[in-house]
Amino acid sequence: MPKKAGLNLPQEIEVWYVLPAIRKEFAMKMVKKGMKQREIANKLGITEAAISQYIKNKRASKIKLDEKIIKEIDRAVERVLKGSSVLQEIQNVCSFVKREGYLCKIHRKYGTPPKKCDICSCFVETVGDKRIYMDHAATTPVAPEVLEAMKPFFNDKFGNPNSLHSFGQEAEKVLEECRSRIAKIINASPEEIVFTSGGTESDNMALKGILKSGDHLITSAIEHPAIRETAKHLEDRGIKVTFLPVNKEGFISIQNLEKAITKETKLVSIMHANNEIGTIEPIEEIGCICKKHNILFHTDAVQSFCKVPIDVRRMNVDLLSASSHKIHGPRGIGLLYTRKGVEITPLMHGGGQENRKRSGTINVAGVVGFTKAAEIAAGEMKNDRIKKMRNRLIKELLKVKASWLNGSKENRLPNNVNMGFDYIEGEALILRLNDKGIASSTGSACSSKSLMPSHVLLAIGLNPQKAHGSLRLTLGRNNTEKDVDYVIKSVKEVVEDLRKISPLCKQ
Repeated sequence: MPKKAGLNLPQEIEVWYVLPAIRKEFAMKMVKKGMKQREIANKLGITEAAISQYIKNKRASKIKLDEKIIKEIDRAVERVLKGSSVLQEIQNVCSFVKREGYLCKIHRKYGTPPKKCDICSCFVETVGDKRIYMDHAATTPVAPEVLEAMKPFFNDKFGNPNSLHSFGQEAEKVLEECRSRIAKIINASPEEIVFTSGGTESDNMALKGILKSGDHLITSAIEHPAIRETAKHLEDRGIKVTFLPVNKEGFISIQNLEKAITKETKLVSIMHANNEIGTIEPIEEIGCICKKHNILFHTDAVQSFCKVPIDVRRMNVDLLSASSHKIHGPRGIGLLYTRKGVEITPLMHGGGQENRKRSGTINVAGVVGFTKAAEIAAGEMKNDRIKKMRNRLIKELLKVKASWLNGSKENRLPNNVNMGFDYIEGEALILRLNDKGIASSTGSACSSKSLMPSHVLLAIGLNPQKAHGSLRLTLGRNNTEKDVDYVIKSVKEVVEDLRKISPLCKQ
């Protein structure tokens, strides 16, 4: 962008679209304060003719500044009259405009500038002010049908299922009906379902409730922190842990698993589908190996539950974790499937609820919502609408130069897209997309504020630099083809913009 005489400010690059209106406002206020046009022109680095045109309202931007910006300029002009530099005060106003978010508001009202604003990246191009949510692996909005099903259990049907009176009996009946309905989805028996507060508690129950000092645990290098950190904790308490490596697509080796088994191996815990790259592990094969060696098998199915079919009998799964808020159900409720005959030491002691496996008053409203959400999601599994959108996202984003897909192309969750882009930082990409109204992530939501590269991406062979350039998009039931169109367009634009300012990119 060509420099303007007398005004060579970093802030000008950020607010050049609105700068003419700010400069005009300064000039007009300085005229009203009695300053001569020549003096004003010299201070602003413009001509006297320009000021004359300002006065006649024939020049500068058509943009009408917000009243708060006008007041900020008033204060700045007062400081100029007391000897402050006009250029410094204009820079201060520019900083105010950017800091307070007025630049984006101006763009939405008057249109995006022809060359766009690289700094604010406002999302005027969205449909109105609609926001697009593509971070369903982190959490999902509660479905309207789920919310309706839950409402009676907050007031009218609020009983404690452990109470003997009619309120309690009513709650207990609903609880057991839900247990049967949700067990059916994974081909389990009702008494094998233990309701918990979510996936993390379920994972902790599975590992801590089974393993004792001297036992051996086998897990993978790409597990969710709920397993990974629990395993590290158990190592400090005398339990040996083997973290199996994965290949470049995120799959463990069945041969490596079998080689890792020892006489002390008590439990194998391998996630069904990875929360970052979406790879679906060969659970049935793993289950067969565990059964052959008489070893218990746990799988973290938080991401896969009701997205892909699960049959705990056929898969030889002994323990399985699932969570409600990943499938448009409420937060704070999950389950641990525990095969009949598997003994678990409880994490919490108290009233002995959930067949003495998990003490604490049951969240009946949450169970009702979880069950409703699970039935809706299970009924939609055969519909490949989301999978088609996923495939289109992958196909189009792979057209971006120096990009790649993380995880398996074929055996991955139907809603998961994890892309890598050279020469950019994933955090910058996420923030720029957020400015455009798109919610996405660059890894697990549980550790997204960490500056460390994703352990999953490192485990599949990416170096830290490449691992930092990842983008995870996860679709949900409310996403549309129009959303996909906008996301594809926006990602391509943002990647291009970020590469322009990247010292690593030579394009």
